[in-house]
Amino acid sequence: MGRGAELTLTSADPDVLPQLRFRYMSEPELQRIRSGGRLVARLLEQPARWRELVGHD
Repeated sequence: MGRGAELTLTSADPDVLPQLRFRYMSEPELQRIRSGGRLVARLLEQPARWRELVGHD
């Protein structure tokens, strides 16, 4: 399957919007972004560690 956009009808109801996936990124790229988001969330839970990594208050 190519990397083009994908439009999927999710209902026979014309008032329900279809699902549109642009596929800007591959699954491995999305996994790396999710992993980075989890890392940022963990850092934000530890202000002292965040300051150590960033280098200022």
